[in-house]
Amino acid sequence: MKMKKANWIIFGVITVFYIAAMAMPFINIFCVSMPDFLPIAVALVLLMFIIVGWKNGKAKTAVRIVNVCIGIFAIMICLAGEYLNPWWNSISEHPNSYTFLNYNEKISGKDAIADIDYAMKYVRKIHPLCYKGMPDGVEKQYQDVVDYLKGKDEVEVAEVQAELQSILSQFHDGHTSAAIWNDDSYLYLNEWYKHEIAGDQIIAINGIGVDNIYDEKLNLYSADSKEYGYARFCNDVTDLSALTMLGYNADDGITYTFLKPSGEKTDETYYTKDYVTYDQYCRYNNLDETEESDEEDPFVYYTIDTDRSLATLTLNSCNYNQEYRNCLKSMFTEIQDKNIQNVAVDLRNNGGGASAVVNEFIRYLNVDTYRGMGSKVRYGCFYVNANEGICKNKKYNDLTFKGNVYVLTSVYTYSSAMDFAMYIKDNNMGKIIGQASGNNPSSYGDISQIYLKNSGLVMSVSIKKWYRIDPQKDGELIEPDFECSPGDEFEKLYSIIDTKKQ
Repeated sequence: MKMKKANWIIFGVITVFYIAAMAMPFINIFCVSMPDFLPIAVALVLLMFIIVGWKNGKAKTAVRIVNVCIGIFAIMICLAGEYLNPWWNSISEHPNSYTFLNYNEKISGKDAIADIDYAMKYVRKIHPLCYKGMPDGVEKQYQDVVDYLKGKDEVEVAEVQAELQSILSQFHDGHTSAAIWNDDSYLYLNEWYKHEIAGDQIIAINGIGVDNIYDEKLNLYSADSKEYGYARFCNDVTDLSALTMLGYNADDGITYTFLKPSGEKTDETYYTKDYVTYDQYCRYNNLDETEESDEEDPFVYYTIDTDRSLATLTLNSCNYNQEYRNCLKSMFTEIQDKNIQNVAVDLRNNGGGASAVVNEFIRYLNVDTYRGMGSKVRYGCFYVNANEGICKNKKYNDLTFKGNVYVLTSVYTYSSAMDFAMYIKDNNMGKIIGQASGNNPSSYGDISQIYLKNSGLVMSVSIKKWYRIDPQKDGELIEPDFECSPGDEFEKLYSIIDTKKQ
């Protein structure tokens, strides 16, 4: 009886261990990162349990077979969690468990190399472009960076970011990049607001034209298109951490040349003390006094212009949630009640999110089927097709819209927002107004976010290759049907609608 009781205890311990091993990948994704050696160590322990269990002559053969089967299955799940799961050690679901260093904190050159090596390990493992090996240009830049850091006793975090970016930019993938996540690192030029509202443009820094600077620093920007990289660069030139990454030292002063709307050029020099946190920036420019509340602006809202028979949906982030669905339903209900004939979707400031937002929008349109995107996903040594093919539209028949659809885009229309525009354009559901999208539909995306423990940087790495819906336009940006200058999109839209009335 004692032996039987002992056997049950052993069986219980082994069962708990099997369950824990199979739960490891899920714990890793949703709760905490783990050392890369842990799945191997656990797999070896499981293998020992299998062997011991099989050699236990007192157990029935059926029990031993079940033990072997469960053990092998647990080993497969455990190892697949690390080697086939592209989200292994991604911090996307638990970002608050980590320490993020400031841009000007310093680490040793040795620690910087360790972070670079760790980053490249994950790039090799999960990026689709590395499925058959690291591209030559990437490998060469990686070796150059390591050689450079070997000669450094210590480096600032911003410099580590710059060196890693010089490698990742070789992928020409805007979703694969390194970033500083420390909120205190975002320091804004305190007087930029007065220049912005005056319409001033920065045309040079320290006497060198911004176009020339961008051409020189192009290798520090991960982008599908040069235009999107340039847009990001223009945003960076008033942020101190980004300027430091670009090689500027505000302690010595940074001189901006501003071009005023009148054509006059002026030079102004700023120092480290002139770059402040966002709260300080708002107080400096009295922006907090104009706020009606502390609530954030809604990411989605709509307006109705009955004179033009136009409903405009402004979508600044692709969040597929109840707020978005409620907004769509409310808008299309009002469209039906007021017999509105034109719908415009403003995606000019939308950097992406969940691609499901466009599928929900299409449910209100008068189409039965439409073409979806093609893609391939990297699962370790496997590269799996995940094509959507022809999608059946689950229409809201009581709110079906049969009028004209327009989508407003800019270089900041990116990722899932770009997908939104592509679904409308490539399925001939509407027209695009504005400028070309920020990234290419045939590009990489869906990211895993890896924490680099020494520098505190976070590296985003694409795990999926996307393909454009219209194969005849593969490799092209989402080009507008009606092109216009930034800021003139609504003027162009009104002109198109007014012309149709005539």
